[in-house]
Amino acid sequence: MASADNHYRQAQLNFLHLRDLFHPNAHFRADWVVTVCFYCAVHLINGYLAGLQLHPKTHQETERVLNRINKPRHIPISSYAELKNLSHQTRYIGTKDMNYPHIPNVDRQDVTDSLEYLEDILHFIRKHYHLHPKAYPTPTIHFEGKDFFG
Repeated sequence: MASADNHYRQAQLNFLHLRDLFHPNAHFRADWVVTVCFYCAVHLINGYLAGLQLHPKTHQETERVLNRINKPRHIPISSYAELKNLSHQTRYIGTKDMNYPHIPNVDRQDVTDSLEYLEDILHFIRKHYHLHPKAYPTPTIHFEGKDFFG
């Protein structure tokens, strides 16, 4: 079982990778942005749960645990679920336009939504787990002007 700190360290590494996807010379695509957002969220949420001595083994089990403990905590479960769904859609479901099969099943709104869902989760974790931003720095992401769809 990974500790909360282990999960938060992995989340930090994932955030650094996410930042790199926005580098002007990056050749990564929007599908990777959505997927990395989800795995940032996975480790943030699992770190939070590990701090409560809860260690779900699957994404489905994580959602069940979140639903069970959520009432007094106001966990952004919908943001986690939406990110999970977008990530699954991006990785496993066919393209939106069969004339361009190299374009992933993701669009600009999906990327924007993914970043917003991740921000909701990060805000919750920082507020409730009292993460110090300097201890677990996350990059500032600027989506404007980055073309993942060209």
